[in-house]
Amino acid sequence: MTNQDHPEPVTVGQYPTEIQATFAANMLREAGIRCEMLGGASSGFKAESPGYVRLLVSAGDEAKARALLEEFDAEKAADDDAEDAD
Repeated sequence: MTNQDHPEPVTVGQYPTEIQATFAANMLREAGIRCEMLGGASSGFKAESPGYVRLLVSAGDEAKARALLEEFDAEKAADDDAEDAD
């Protein structure tokens, strides 16, 4: 049974390092979306299956968060490409 006042959070993104996840989470928070990070302690371990830091938001913020993260990740990729070209 789920509580409608407190629905389960949904994962909207995952990042290989805590630093990358923090930048993305801060961007969501600045946009007014409450965001939690999960998995930071395991993201740096070298193992058979590497850990990721997941970003969690409420289900009601999922669509907005995904759209913002898509834009954020595209800008980051463009910045990385520009640095590689230098």
